[in-house]
Amino acid sequence: MSSAPPRRTPDGWEFGPDANGTRYLCIAYHRDGTPGKAQWNAANVPIHREYGIFRDAHTRGRLSTGGDYWGVGDDDGGLVLGTRGERVCKFPRNGNPAAVPWHGYPVSWKVKPKTPRPDKSDLNQWVQQKLITETLALDIFRRRI
Repeated sequence: MSSAPPRRTPDGWEFGPDANGTRYLCIAYHRDGTPGKAQWNAANVPIHREYGIFRDAHTRGRLSTGGDYWGVGDDDGGLVLGTRGERVCKFPRNGNPAAVPWHGYPVSWKVKPKTPRPDKSDLNQWVQQKLITETLALDIFRRRI
């Protein structure tokens, strides 16, 4: 994780670049109550924790075949990340990470059932690598959380 403090931008708080050149943006509209946008639970996930969840997903390899990173606050997914009870978050595929920082937001299939989820093969691989629990993988696959 970058030890430098985030830089305030018009769009949010930017972290990085890290040693690999990766940058991350905590987007303000996922924190300020903007209608229609998933909201981080600020009490559980301040901006430094949001960035840490991204770094964990990135460094531990929770990359789906679709090119998205997926994060949890802890390995069993027990920490509530979002204001609607979300326990998983998505960092959508970034087509140009050299120019655009990564960003993410909490997701819940209970709230939005049609939200894409990681493939079963991705979930199985993450369980084998001990990146998430089998119970969490099953909850994600069955869209129960």
